[in-house]
Amino acid sequence: MIGQIASLLITVYLLFLFPVLLGALFTAGKEKEIGTAYLNGMVVSLGLFLTEAYVADYFALPLERLANVYTVTVGIASVAALAVLAISGRRLKGVQLYRFHYLAVFVITLLFVGLRLDTSGDDVLETALTAVKSGRMSAFSPYTGLELVTEEPGGYLSAFYAVLSKISGLHVTLIGKLLVPFAVVLMGITAYRLLLFRVLGKDTKRSWYGLWLILFLWLFLCSPEIPGYRVLWEAPWTPECFVFICFLPLLIYLLSRRRWNGYFSFLLAFLVIDIALTASGDMRERTKNALPFLIVLLLVFALFRKHILWLLRHIISLCYKKNVKNYGIPIGMAALALVSVVLDGCIITESAYGMPDNRYKMNAEVMQIRMMAEPIVQPKMLAPPEVAAQIRDGDLKVSLVFGPDAADYRGNDGMLIRQKEIADDLRLNGYDTMKLIQHGMAEGCNLIVAYKEGEEQEEIFKQFGFSKLGDTASYMVYEAVP
Repeated sequence: MIGQIASLLITVYLLFLFPVLLGALFTAGKEKEIGTAYLNGMVVSLGLFLTEAYVADYFALPLERLANVYTVTVGIASVAALAVLAISGRRLKGVQLYRFHYLAVFVITLLFVGLRLDTSGDDVLETALTAVKSGRMSAFSPYTGLELVTEEPGGYLSAFYAVLSKISGLHVTLIGKLLVPFAVVLMGITAYRLLLFRVLGKDTKRSWYGLWLILFLWLFLCSPEIPGYRVLWEAPWTPECFVFICFLPLLIYLLSRRRWNGYFSFLLAFLVIDIALTASGDMRERTKNALPFLIVLLLVFALFRKHILWLLRHIISLCYKKNVKNYGIPIGMAALALVSVVLDGCIITESAYGMPDNRYKMNAEVMQIRMMAEPIVQPKMLAPPEVAAQIRDGDLKVSLVFGPDAADYRGNDGMLIRQKEIADDLRLNGYDTMKLIQHGMAEGCNLIVAYKEGEEQEEIFKQFGFSKLGDTASYMVYEAVP
């Protein structure tokens, strides 16, 4: 128990307190506002880590060596930051005007972290978990456990979680699913606060209202077609969330000032690129397709910055008029909330809630399936995406025929191309019983998780050499007969 508390405190220091100390060195003014210091500190600390990760990967250093180097870096930087703060007489202060925004986002995050069941299909935490076990940053598939023939290009966000786990001893899943969401929303709300303050000048009252509107949109603008915003509550530990929620508004804020900010801007640009590389192939493809539009948008903003800012301020001024503020905005927000619920864009109604009964935040049914696989020596499972998304978050006991993101693969590895074909086929046919058996037998798996479809399904599985191992409320689990 004492060891777990110590691990938690170390992780909290690395994720929250250390960035505040470090960010105080990169925040102007004698009084350092904690939110801004934290955002700046996370940019610097992640930038330092990613630089070390690139060097470690280039020289093929083990993960433990990288963890040791980063620990020394954190120690030296912490002492330096404390010394500078003490000598200069600078002090940290809270955000008085926006304290209720931070309190609201903290409570919302606490509810989502505690009650929302994980059904997201990303490989960030699985990759980090694999790195912790293997001692190498990117050598194995996080789902199948097989060594990769060629490494796909990618960033090192997963390695960051793995190193935090190595240093503190806290499980990767606990870091990603219980602590990182708070870090992300704190950075996100601070970035948008700075951006609103830049757009509205010194009109803090209007930026106060604007920030409440941002929090409202975070809950009711979560359509899957809008990149970044849904993952804030679905999978906040992913690179998509870091880029769209935290660093993109910060980048726009820096550009709006027409000020390069020296090394800090270089570090932020490097950080955005690396974290974007960690993202799924689907996000990289979308970004690639949208790149010409983004370049044109940035050029237009650079050329007409003053006119755009004036227009935004004018629109906000219209919204601030008495009748619009008292009647128009509340009616508009209520209408948006209603449309959001109807069109599946509301994260409150479109997520699964419940109290997880295990420390890996698995859905209770998935945990039952995981326990069924425990007695099997080398379980290799074929399962629907929502089960596959969680089954390897807790440990590496169960390997999968392929991961939930296999259908997004765009490389040229023969084995992974075959897995993509299977994933596409299964997804197209809704994980039909016959398709599950066909592909499961072809890949030699010994466990199949299928949706419940009556007694006829059990007879079909029996004909193909599978016997019933157990069931849950929604799934049947079959084991290959030796």
